Amino acid sequence: MIFYPQRNLLILKNFKVGGTSLEADLEKVLPSNCIVTEPEPSHIKVKGFAARNYKEYGFTSHASFNDFKQKLPDVAKKVTSVVFVRNPFDVVLSHFFMLLKINKIKQEDYKEYLNIYFSEDKQLPMLKSTKNIYSNNGKIQVSYVFKYENGIEKQINSVLSMVKAPNVILTSKEKDWKPKNLSAKEVFNKEQLGLIEKEWAWEIKNFYKGCL
Repeated sequence: MIFYPQRNLLILKNFKVGGTSLEADLEKVLPSNCIVTEPEPSHIKVKGFAARNYKEYGFTSHASFNDFKQKLPDVAKKVTSVVFVRNPFDVVLSHFFMLLKINKIKQEDYKEYLNIYFSEDKQLPMLKSTKNIYSNNGKIQVSYVFKYENGIEKQINSVLSMVKAPNVILTSKEKDWKPKNLSAKEVFNKEQLGLIEKEWAWEIKNFYKGCL
């Protein structure tokens, strides 16, 4: 999460949408008094990344708009806010392979861990819907919802220009956790795809109809 007080701009960090790469480049061109949360998960190390001013508010990397509103209610009333979303099937696929990497499991052994990922087992939990980061009771709370597939840099710069903030050039390499030759349909079976569709039904309805 990044909050730029001089321009009253809030950028919420959704899951698996290149958020860490965006933050790594953006925080370098923003003033020192901005709120910049640490990268997450904790194993991710970003050289030169300067997280700052978040501890006094208790903000976490994936803080929601509701979190921001509770801690800075007056600011939240007039803030320009942005979030990126992504095809839920690709989000879950990327998350699955990220967890394999974290748990030091070889990618070629992924089939052995699919049932664990979709079960209640805590070792490899399925990523749940992230709609609560930017919505409340089905109502979108942010000013702009951008699709990851349409390009991060161009879309975020349109808002940065609008609020007269420095534009960003993305130089940080986004981590590609999943093998490029595998799609969600190839990795997950029909039942597992159905679980994703059920869990992310709100996102699919609002942003990604017919996305699979």
